Amino acid sequence: MSKLILGICGKARSGKDTFANYLIECFAKHHDVDVYRTAFADILKFMCKEHFNLSDDQLWGDKKEVVDKRFVLSEEENTYWTPRTIMQSFGEFYRSIDKDYWVKALDKHLKTVENEYVVITDLRYENECEYVKNNAGLLIRISRKDKPLISNTSHSSETSLDNLPYSYFDISINNDGSLSELYWAADNLVSNMIKLTEWINRKEKYNGS
Repeated sequence: MSKLILGICGKARSGKDTFANYLIECFAKHHDVDVYRTAFADILKFMCKEHFNLSDDQLWGDKKEVVDKRFVLSEEENTYWTPRTIMQSFGEFYRSIDKDYWVKALDKHLKTVENEYVVITDLRYENECEYVKNNAGLLIRISRKDKPLISNTSHSSETSLDNLPYSYFDISINNDGSLSELYWAADNLVSNMIKLTEWINRKEKYNGS
Protein backbone atom coordinates (compact mmCIF):
# COMPACT_ATOMS: atom_id res chain seq x y z
CA MET A 1 0.00 0.00 0.00
CA SER A 2 1.31 3.43 -0.94
CA LYS A 3 1.39 6.06 1.78
CA LEU A 4 0.64 9.73 1.82
CA ILE A 5 3.14 11.36 4.17
CA LEU A 6 2.39 14.70 5.79
CA GLY A 7 5.55 16.30 7.14
CA ILE A 8 5.13 19.13 9.65
CA CYS A 9 7.91 21.72 9.95
CA GLY A 10 8.36 24.52 12.45
CA LYS A 11 10.43 25.73 15.35
CA ALA A 12 10.05 24.35 18.85
CA ARG A 13 6.73 25.34 20.45
CA SER A 14 5.32 26.73 17.23
CA GLY A 15 2.35 24.36 17.47
CA LYS A 16 3.48 21.36 15.42
CA ASP A 17 2.20 18.76 17.87
CA THR A 18 -1.08 20.58 18.44
CA PHE A 19 -1.68 20.82 14.70
CA ALA A 20 -0.76 17.15 14.26
CA ASN A 21 -3.26 16.22 16.98
CA TYR A 22 -5.96 18.20 15.20
CA LEU A 23 -5.10 16.61 11.85
CA ILE A 24 -5.35 13.11 13.24
CA GLU A 25 -8.59 13.94 15.06
CA CYS A 26 -10.13 15.32 11.86
CA PHE A 27 -9.10 12.26 9.87
CA ALA A 28 -10.67 9.96 12.48
CA LYS A 29 -13.83 11.90 13.36
CA HIS A 30 -14.91 13.10 9.95
CA HIS A 31 -13.50 10.46 7.62
CA ASP A 32 -12.94 7.36 9.78
CA VAL A 33 -9.29 7.25 8.70
CA ASP A 34 -6.62 5.87 11.02
CA VAL A 35 -3.46 7.97 10.70
CA TYR A 36 -0.05 6.76 11.84
CA ARG A 37 1.79 9.40 13.83
CA THR A 38 5.56 9.40 14.14
CA ALA A 39 8.58 11.70 14.36
CA PHE A 40 12.20 11.62 13.30
CA ALA A 41 13.06 12.23 16.95
CA ASP A 42 11.08 9.26 18.31
CA ILE A 43 13.89 6.79 17.69
CA LEU A 44 16.39 9.28 19.11
CA LYS A 45 14.25 9.72 22.22
CA PHE A 46 14.00 6.00 22.84
CA MET A 47 17.79 5.81 22.58
CA CYS A 48 18.23 8.73 25.02
CA LYS A 49 15.78 7.06 27.38
CA GLU A 50 17.89 3.92 27.39
CA HIS A 51 21.32 5.58 27.51
CA PHE A 52 20.60 8.42 29.94
CA ASN A 53 17.58 7.10 31.84
CA LEU A 54 15.48 10.11 30.88
CA SER A 55 11.79 10.00 31.74
CA ASP A 56 8.87 10.22 29.32
CA ASP A 57 8.08 13.69 30.70
CA GLN A 58 11.62 14.78 29.89
CA LEU A 59 11.48 13.37 26.38
CA TRP A 60 7.86 13.80 25.28
CA GLY A 61 6.36 15.93 28.04
CA ASP A 62 6.79 19.36 29.55
CA LYS A 63 10.17 18.86 31.22
CA LYS A 64 12.39 19.22 28.15
CA GLU A 65 13.67 22.59 29.38
CA VAL A 66 14.20 21.59 33.03
CA VAL A 67 17.88 21.06 33.88
CA ASP A 68 18.88 17.56 34.92
CA LYS A 69 21.53 17.86 37.62
CA ARG A 70 22.79 14.35 36.94
CA PHE A 71 24.48 15.74 33.83
CA VAL A 72 26.97 18.58 34.37
CA LEU A 73 27.53 20.86 31.40
CA SER A 74 30.15 23.06 33.07
CA GLU A 75 31.47 22.68 36.60
CA GLU A 76 33.09 26.12 36.46
CA GLU A 77 29.84 27.83 35.49
CA ASN A 78 27.68 25.44 37.52
CA THR A 79 25.45 24.64 34.55
CA TYR A 80 23.68 21.44 33.59
CA TRP A 81 22.24 19.72 30.57
CA THR A 82 18.53 19.89 29.81
CA PRO A 83 16.78 16.98 28.08
CA ARG A 84 16.45 19.15 24.97
CA THR A 85 20.18 19.91 24.78
CA ILE A 86 20.97 16.24 25.42
CA MET A 87 18.73 15.23 22.52
CA GLN A 88 20.16 17.93 20.25
CA SER A 89 23.74 16.85 20.93
CA PHE A 90 22.92 13.15 20.67
CA GLY A 91 21.19 13.68 17.34
CA GLU A 92 24.02 15.83 16.03
CA PHE A 93 26.59 13.16 16.88
CA TYR A 94 24.88 10.60 14.66
CA ARG A 95 24.36 13.17 11.89
CA SER A 96 28.09 13.97 12.00
CA ILE A 97 28.75 10.35 11.03
CA ASP A 98 25.89 10.03 8.54
CA LYS A 99 23.76 13.10 7.83
CA ASP A 100 20.89 10.82 6.79
CA TYR A 101 21.10 8.52 9.82
CA TRP A 102 17.74 9.54 11.31
CA VAL A 103 16.06 9.68 7.90
CA LYS A 104 17.17 6.13 7.14
CA ALA A 105 16.06 4.98 10.59
CA LEU A 106 12.56 6.37 10.14
CA ASP A 107 12.29 5.10 6.56
CA LYS A 108 13.14 1.60 7.75
CA HIS A 109 10.45 1.85 10.41
CA LEU A 110 7.79 3.19 8.04
CA LYS A 111 8.26 0.20 5.75
CA THR A 112 6.61 -1.85 8.51
CA VAL A 113 3.61 0.50 8.81
CA GLU A 114 0.44 -0.36 6.89
CA ASN A 115 -1.53 2.88 7.39
CA GLU A 116 -2.37 4.82 4.25
CA TYR A 117 -1.73 8.19 5.91
CA VAL A 118 1.36 9.07 7.95
CA VAL A 119 2.01 12.29 9.88
CA ILE A 120 5.63 13.15 10.75
CA THR A 121 5.51 15.87 13.37
CA ASP A 122 9.05 17.21 13.63
CA LEU A 123 10.87 18.01 10.39
CA ARG A 124 13.88 20.16 11.33
CA TYR A 125 16.42 19.61 8.52
CA GLU A 126 16.33 19.96 4.75
CA ASN A 127 17.18 16.30 4.15
CA GLU A 128 14.13 15.37 6.24
CA CYS A 129 12.01 17.64 4.07
CA GLU A 130 13.52 16.11 0.94
CA TYR A 131 12.61 12.66 2.24
CA VAL A 132 8.96 13.71 2.37
CA LYS A 133 9.14 15.32 -1.08
CA ASN A 134 10.86 12.29 -2.60
CA ASN A 135 8.05 10.12 -1.29
CA ALA A 136 5.37 12.32 -2.86
CA GLY A 137 4.36 13.74 0.50
CA LEU A 138 3.22 17.18 1.58
CA LEU A 139 5.30 19.67 3.56
CA ILE A 140 3.35 21.76 6.07
CA ARG A 141 5.08 24.72 7.70
CA ILE A 142 3.76 26.04 11.03
CA SER A 143 4.91 29.49 12.14
CA ARG A 144 4.17 31.39 15.34
CA LYS A 145 5.54 34.78 16.38
CA ASP A 146 4.84 34.60 20.12
CA LYS A 147 6.16 31.09 20.75
CA PRO A 148 7.70 30.48 24.21
CA LEU A 149 11.48 30.64 24.43
CA ILE A 150 13.53 27.46 24.64
CA SER A 151 17.15 26.70 25.45
CA ASN A 152 19.77 26.64 22.68
CA THR A 153 17.69 28.39 20.02
CA SER A 154 20.80 28.72 17.83
CA HIS A 155 21.16 24.95 17.41
CA SER A 156 20.93 23.72 13.82
CA SER A 157 17.71 21.86 14.60
CA GLU A 158 16.09 25.26 15.20
CA THR A 159 17.70 27.23 12.37
CA SER A 160 18.45 24.93 9.43
CA LEU A 161 15.17 25.63 7.61
CA ASP A 162 15.22 29.40 8.17
CA ASN A 163 16.51 30.30 4.71
CA LEU A 164 14.12 28.11 2.74
CA PRO A 165 11.51 30.17 0.85
CA TYR A 166 7.83 29.73 1.63
CA SER A 167 7.40 28.36 -1.90
CA TYR A 168 9.49 25.34 -0.85
CA PHE A 169 6.63 24.21 1.39
CA ASP A 170 3.32 22.93 0.08
CA ILE A 171 1.27 24.54 2.85
CA SER A 172 2.15 27.36 5.26
CA ILE A 173 0.02 27.96 8.34
CA ASN A 174 0.29 30.99 10.61
CA ASN A 175 -0.43 29.92 14.18
CA ASP A 176 -0.81 33.39 15.68
CA GLY A 177 -4.57 33.07 16.03
CA SER A 178 -6.83 31.00 18.26
CA LEU A 179 -6.84 27.23 18.71
CA SER A 180 -10.18 27.12 16.89
CA GLU A 181 -8.55 28.78 13.87
CA LEU A 182 -5.76 26.19 13.93
CA TYR A 183 -8.35 23.42 14.14
CA TRP A 184 -10.23 24.91 11.20
CA ALA A 185 -7.01 24.90 9.15
CA ALA A 186 -6.47 21.23 9.99
CA ASP A 187 -10.07 20.29 9.18
CA ASN A 188 -9.99 22.16 5.88
CA LEU A 189 -6.71 20.50 4.89
CA VAL A 190 -7.99 17.02 5.73
CA SER A 191 -11.25 17.51 3.82
CA ASN A 192 -9.38 18.64 0.70
CA MET A 193 -6.87 15.79 1.00
CA ILE A 194 -9.59 13.16 1.28
CA LYS A 195 -11.30 14.64 -1.76
CA LEU A 196 -8.02 14.69 -3.69
CA THR A 197 -7.28 11.07 -2.76
CA GLU A 198 -10.72 9.99 -3.94
CA TRP A 199 -10.20 11.68 -7.30
CA ILE A 200 -6.76 10.11 -7.69
CA ASN A 201 -8.12 6.66 -6.83
CA ARG A 202 -10.76 7.10 -9.52
CA LYS A 203 -7.98 8.24 -11.87
CA GLU A 204 -9.75 11.52 -12.51
CA LYS A 205 -8.28 14.98 -12.67
CA TYR A 206 -8.79 16.99 -9.48
CA ASN A 207 -10.14 20.46 -10.24
CA GLY A 208 -9.59 21.94 -6.77
CA SER A 209 -13.27 22.14 -5.84
